[in-house]
Amino acid sequence: MGRVVVLLFASMWLSMPAAARTWLVSPDGTGDAPTVQAGIDSAVAGDIVLLAPGTYTWTSQGASGHSMIQLEPGVILRSEQGPERTVIDAEGQRRVFLCRDTGGAVQIEGLTIQGGLAWWTEGQPFAIYYGGGMLSTGASSPTITNCIFRNNTTGIDNRGGGLFLENGGTVTDCTFIDNGCNGSGGAMWARGARISRCIFLRNTAGGHGCGSGSAIEAIECTISDCLFEDNRSGGAHCSGGGTALTVAGPGRTEILRCTFRRHRGTTCIQVGSECQFDGCAFLDNDVTSGVVRAAVGSTVALVRCTIAGNRASGAVPEGPLITGPADIRACLFAFNAGAACSDLLRLRCSAVFGNGGSDAACAAAGSDNFEADPQFCAVDPSGSSNIGLQSDSPCAPGHHPTGADCGQIGAGPVACNAVSIHERAWTEVKSLFR
Repeated sequence: MGRVVVLLFASMWLSMPAAARTWLVSPDGTGDAPTVQAGIDSAVAGDIVLLAPGTYTWTSQGASGHSMIQLEPGVILRSEQGPERTVIDAEGQRRVFLCRDTGGAVQIEGLTIQGGLAWWTEGQPFAIYYGGGMLSTGASSPTITNCIFRNNTTGIDNRGGGLFLENGGTVTDCTFIDNGCNGSGGAMWARGARISRCIFLRNTAGGHGCGSGSAIEAIECTISDCLFEDNRSGGAHCSGGGTALTVAGPGRTEILRCTFRRHRGTTCIQVGSECQFDGCAFLDNDVTSGVVRAAVGSTVALVRCTIAGNRASGAVPEGPLITGPADIRACLFAFNAGAACSDLLRLRCSAVFGNGGSDAACAAAGSDNFEADPQFCAVDPSGSSNIGLQSDSPCAPGHHPTGADCGQIGAGPVACNAVSIHERAWTEVKSLFR
């Protein structure tokens, strides 16, 4: 009987999964493995490769080939002290990370990924041209959290300067700054990805034709609570550039509670598929072809968005802020040098005030549209990005001038009590003290 118990216990022990191990790696080669790649190669699914603070370079890591580091299925790569103190630098030699056929269990957390270059490599698949900071290709959908992608790029007419996600992935709390590509998706090219709470700053896209999506080129993605600022695109055949985001097809992309500000060029967002913007703000953009440009055949909707302090010039002075066919519901257009309405737009429950075009025509387009001061909390809502509303604003729930049941209008919540301030010229202010 005792022998049966011992055999049974041994069988149960052998069938139990091994405890996950942590492999510590340091920039000076000490630790459990001499390099990051050696740590990953030593690990098995579920293990953590933990990086001590410092800079890991292409040279110091002895890297070669098309990618500095190749990730393995199920391995977690994490820093001890966050991205500001832990840098993976490919030094402009080739790509930083390759994630190929790794499934959905790869996790990267707390790293700065910089100096990557995606370039043609003989004998490799075409996708090797993509993703200067990181390429996720094949059956891969990694989770990337709290990382900084900086100064990564691609070769001629290629995609995803910072990051290329071919078949999904999750990107959360990341910053993309000064990445670029000579094609589309200066910071990121993504299909089927979930992108949230990220910042996209000063990324670029260009090329022999015209670069697009200097921050992101997205297909069937969900992008939420992100900030896009001062991203630019151009190229040999562009007349200006400036597309922060390109939404391509097929399929539906959702943009939720995002802010797009201070872009200069042709347009802020180009849509060629089905796309809905919900709770977004478009502030202080200077564009020639509309803040959002919807291609013929696309399906575009803007719900509870605020469009304030933008300039739309182009061939027609003070042209439309939204170019092409779109459904607009519960949106606020204020203080723009451009027209809030056109024959291609369908406005409902929307407010217009102080725009360069004919606000009266917008209000007349439907009985639940109106022309009235939105009563922002801030004197300069577009410059300060403070789009909160006073409690007695006509855009606040229950305060519609005609009593229509429109709910919240615009992206800004009620954020202050009724105040008696308003914007004044300096000469007017001086006159108060004479």
